[in-house]
Amino acid sequence: MRAVILALALVLLSLSSSTAVLRSTYKEALTNPDKVAQLARTAKAQIGTAVGKAYYATALGFEARDSYVPTTKYSKATEAWAYFDQAVRQNSNDAEIRFLRFSFACETPSMLGMKTYMQEDIGFLINHKQELIGHGLASTIQQYCNTCDCLTATQKASLRF
Repeated sequence: MRAVILALALVLLSLSSSTAVLRSTYKEALTNPDKVAQLARTAKAQIGTAVGKAYYATALGFEARDSYVPTTKYSKATEAWAYFDQAVRQNSNDAEIRFLRFSFACETPSMLGMKTYMQEDIGFLINHKQELIGHGLASTIQQYCNTCDCLTATQKASLRF
């Protein structure tokens, strides 16, 4: 029984440290295109998890953002959207995944039709604000929500923590 508990604890520790690496690399990739490939590799190694899918989708979104070729922008964004859909279907109650999908959707042009769940994600984030307090991405989420154009002043106020 002790061996099972120890093994479970090691697995949980490994997953939490893997998620911490994803978050750290994500923060770097926000402003440093050289870190996007690292984010993609790290996330791809965890693609079986919902969080891994969401971060892989985010990496694809960054690749779309950083591309100069319109067809590449579109194909990367479309692929990212499909991975976000899979991630949310796999774990619809994860505020981190919902934030990543929301921030991606917010940054895409309306003509791509990827803003479908944006209001749902905003409502989810507002309703689960307590989960974001002390979260590994709390300051990043707060900063993004304070400055993005996709939130009303009321929604921004509701997301302050």
